[in-house]
Amino acid sequence: MFQGFLFVLLLILASNRFFSQSFDATETNSINGIFAFSRRSFNSAHLTWPSPKSNKTLTILALFLSGDIQTNPGPRHQPVYPCGFCELAVSWSPNEEAVCCDECSIWYHRSCLEMCTKDYSLLQRSNVQWLCCRCQTLNISSFTFRNFEISPSFYEPIANENITLESLSPTFNPLFTSSPKSTDQHMSENPTRRSNNSSRSSNKAKFTSSRTSSSAFDLPQKKNLRVMTVNCRSVINKKADLEASINYIKPDVICGSESWLNNNIKSSELFPENYTAYRKDRNTAGGGVFLLVRKDIVSSNQPDLDSDCEILWAKIQLQNKKNMLIGSFYMPHRCNNTIQELNKSLTTITRSSKQKQIILCGDFNCPDISWEIGNVNTCSPDRSTQQSLIDVTESAQLTQVHNSSTRESKLLDLVFTTNPTIVTHSVSVPGISDHDIIVTDFDVKIQYQNKQRRQIYQFARADWESLNDDFNTLSNKINTQYNTGACTESLWSTFKNTLTESIDKHIPSKLSSSRCNLPWLNGKLHRLLKRKRRIYKKAKETNNWTNYKFIQKTCRRSMRKAEWEYINNTITQGLQTNNSKPFWKYIKSRKQDNIGVAP
Repeated sequence: MFQGFLFVLLLILASNRFFSQSFDATETNSINGIFAFSRRSFNSAHLTWPSPKSNKTLTILALFLSGDIQTNPGPRHQPVYPCGFCELAVSWSPNEEAVCCDECSIWYHRSCLEMCTKDYSLLQRSNVQWLCCRCQTLNISSFTFRNFEISPSFYEPIANENITLESLSPTFNPLFTSSPKSTDQHMSENPTRRSNNSSRSSNKAKFTSSRTSSSAFDLPQKKNLRVMTVNCRSVINKKADLEASINYIKPDVICGSESWLNNNIKSSELFPENYTAYRKDRNTAGGGVFLLVRKDIVSSNQPDLDSDCEILWAKIQLQNKKNMLIGSFYMPHRCNNTIQELNKSLTTITRSSKQKQIILCGDFNCPDISWEIGNVNTCSPDRSTQQSLIDVTESAQLTQVHNSSTRESKLLDLVFTTNPTIVTHSVSVPGISDHDIIVTDFDVKIQYQNKQRRQIYQFARADWESLNDDFNTLSNKINTQYNTGACTESLWSTFKNTLTESIDKHIPSKLSSSRCNLPWLNGKLHRLLKRKRRIYKKAKETNNWTNYKFIQKTCRRSMRKAEWEYINNTITQGLQTNNSKPFWKYIKSRKQDNIGVAP
């Protein structure tokens, strides 16, 4: 009987404690459930000792009265050391490698940064310096998992739900930062999803054509000059992505930045064969710019216009016998020296009265400039440097024509021209790195040159017996001329002309047709790229880039896998049937130069 009264007393005290405070709907439902459970378990006329099931309720009421028990304890919202890219826990594991900034103490998985083992090993040397992409701090002694241990904890009281951690830039190279980003963003409550709180620009790119093509990027039909501006962050790692983008966008000129190349890597190993490649490599870690111009366009490199910065110029010929200069620029860090070198290059161009049309594209890393009104935000940490960029472009009579953000909410990649009236439209499409690709169409007519078709001999249908007879006759003819005292030049002419005539007579041939397709780009990848484009549009509308980053990595892995599977299967099938032609065909396509018989 006493125990029954004790239970009623605890129930009354608990109810008074709860109703004396303000609680939300969840707590109200919990209390109502307790009272309902009590009414089902006891009879008001007979107060007896609660059953074993009711003993649980008595324990809960006693815990509530203690006043120091958190309701609904569970897993913490975020790990103690979340990765700045995937936001999953950075734990102590022999197979897990990560890097940490000395200033902001933010950790990154090595796999999330796509950092090779060699670069990761360099960070453990005391003489290696790297710049943090989040806080712009120069790190001299880096912490890695090989010399620093972390003890993560995965549980915390629910009352600490207001604790937040600033969100970081998605991916960066620790040796050379790609793109600075403001730190006024926070992680989402879900550790596998992140929603950026920064507002995105509402400015829309100029668009005058309503007809769209069936491309996976949903672009208008190409008419005249199309320029593609792309930030690669290592072309070697994104060769398949770049080829797929070129296949759909079909640009005439490609302005690339952050190629991360050196002299040991040939252009034919990475770039399509129907483009002429102009490069300016840093030859150290990071950086580098390049220009790709279609081979049927009359173009030439302009090294005299370059300066001591990462800038590259090429000249293309227009139909009205005028020339247009197209430049690719990259500014890794905002500094006045780079702006001054850019000014030197532009001054050299403007001094020449013949060069009027200028197009300058690239990654300028100046997110705090409002190009519509031509000023810099007052809270910008590098206001003087960014203002210098505005002054330099205005002095060169350059107008910035792209207004859509290129890296989440930041406008980092820019397109300048001296004649903005020729720009038909400029849009952002899903990129191959953490930057979007800019596609800009210009209403100018280019001077195309007729592409010479190659003559391909069909040796399988050759008349070898007639060839042997001709070669025997040729041998006797050369011996006769040699015995009569003919000179070397005469003997060479006889040999070359007779050999060429015999080959053309007894070996059938055909002219090559120009086809620029990717055989490994199948229907599955085409649908995957269309899905990537739809998720990209949704991410720009909702400002939630988590799904887009996931599909971007999926596309990258799928295209790499499809390309290598196609190459391996083609070569393997040929070798299994004792046919080495597929192997040598692939080797020939990777050659830098086509060396033939001397004239």
